Amino acid sequence: MVSFYFGNHKKNVYFYEKNQFIMENNTIKTNPDLQKPGFEEEFDQLHLTPENERHLLSTSKWSIFIAVVGFLFSGLMLVVGIIMIVLNRYSNDFQDFQVFPIPGIMSYLGLFYILLAVFYFFPSLFLIQFAAKTKKALKNRTQTDLDSGFLNMKKLALFVGIMTIIALVLTLSLPVLMGILGAMGQMGGM
Repeated sequence: MVSFYFGNHKKNVYFYEKNQFIMENNTIKTNPDLQKPGFEEEFDQLHLTPENERHLLSTSKWSIFIAVVGFLFSGLMLVVGIIMIVLNRYSNDFQDFQVFPIPGIMSYLGLFYILLAVFYFFPSLFLIQFAAKTKKALKNRTQTDLDSGFLNMKKLALFVGIMTIIALVLTLSLPVLMGILGAMGQMGGM
């Protein structure tokens, strides 16, 4: 829905097709002004209301908080991963104290934590860039900064969406794979 002015009357426009609008009361209006050059560019302009600006400012503040926490956890996961890899190297010297039944498992867990840190870093990066650009756009009243902020929000949504698809595929395929491997193990053990 876009608020639009026809003469002195503000109307909410729900649909636009060539030179027709479906208005609030579901009537179709045709406007001869639509034939004027440059009208479509004017129509494509959306304006933020003061309430929208307050919501965006509040969202950008919370986004900064979430991004900073994300960076901290990403750094913590990176440090833990490195420590696990280093400890695995020294734990091999003390075989009597080795708790894990698989040799080198701490290195694999450390690599897993480092991989998680990298994956956790990017959403935080996109989120803080969204917040910074949005705050700057609202302060300086610049459309390019607002566009850049929304582009970073799109990148965040795309990244999280792809990671969600990957997680769903892995979650749904691992039990099937485990069942197949278990059945093959039972058949081989007979």
